[in-house]
Amino acid sequence: MSENTNTRYVDRAGVYRCRVKAPSNGWYGEAGENKTPYIRIPCIVLDAGDQQGKEIVWQGWLTDAAFDRTVETLCKVFGWDGDMFALTDGQYTFDGLECEIVAESETYQGKPRIKVAWLNQLGGGGGKAMEGDKLKGLLDRLGRKSMAIAKRVRTEPGAKPAGARSERSAPAKGDDIPY
Repeated sequence: MSENTNTRYVDRAGVYRCRVKAPSNGWYGEAGENKTPYIRIPCIVLDAGDQQGKEIVWQGWLTDAAFDRTVETLCKVFGWDGDMFALTDGQYTFDGLECEIVAESETYQGKPRIKVAWLNQLGGGGGKAMEGDKLKGLLDRLGRKSMAIAKRVRTEPGAKPAGARSERSAPAKGDDIPY
C-alpha cells in the first residue's frame, strides 16, 4: 500500500494502538445499495511513526447475522453494556477510549484500500502465550509434521537453500535427502 505520509487516513497495513474519536456524523450509519446498518468506531493512531495521528474507522455490522458478534466485540474491547439507546442519546460514548486495531489491505471495486479487520482490547490482538502442557502437547502433536513439511518443500526443484537449522531438524545419519 502507499507510503504517502500526507494522507489523513491510515495507508499501511499493521497493528495500531488507537484512541476513539466521536464521529461527526453519529455512531450509526448505513452502507451500500442495501443500506446495511452498522456502528462506526473512528480511531486515531497513537503509535509513533508514519501512521501516527492518522484516522481509520471500524464498522461493526448490525445485520441479523453479524449483530451478536458486533455487540460482543464492543463489550470485550470497551466494557460497553450494550445500551444502544444510551449511545444514541449521548448518555454513553466510546470517545476517548483506547483500543488496538488490525488494519489489512484489500481490493474493493478494483482498487486497493486499507480497512480494519479486527478491533481488539489493548494488547489483545496477539493472544496469550502458550505455555506448559498445552505447548508440549502441541509440539508433540505437530512438531514432527512441521519438520516433515518443511523438508519436503526444501527438496522441491528450485527451493531456496536452507537457512538456519536446529539440531533437531538436521539430517539423521545415513539420510541422503539433501537440505
